[in-house]
Amino acid sequence: MRAGHLQHESTPVGVWTSLNRVLLTLIVVTTLGVIVFRFLPETQRRQEGGARIAQLSEQVEKLKQKVQRAKREAELLLRDPEYIALLGRDRLDLLAEGEKVYRLVPDAPLPPVAPAKSGARPTR
Repeated sequence: MRAGHLQHESTPVGVWTSLNRVLLTLIVVTTLGVIVFRFLPETQRRQEGGARIAQLSEQVEKLKQKVQRAKREAELLLRDPEYIALLGRDRLDLLAEGEKVYRLVPDAPLPPVAPAKSGARPTR
């Protein structure tokens, strides 16, 4: 009897037990899905914020360089008379005594050639 009694206690998995496991699995999957979709927009906002921070940091670096150049030029304007003379000659197209200036001008496109008239002779 004992052997039969033990078999009676260990019943095979029933339909209700299987349904309970499926239901529990669905509850867990649904809960995880809700959590993921709840925090997905926050993650996207965080990525966008990081990109914006990187963009602003780049702008800050460019502005720092611009400020540094302006400070250097201001210092030269205050302390270096030769720099002031050089700027004056360059901007006003003036020459110092005994100075020769050579300006390099980029090539301008050639004007279009007018077609020859039918009665004109070609030039050689």
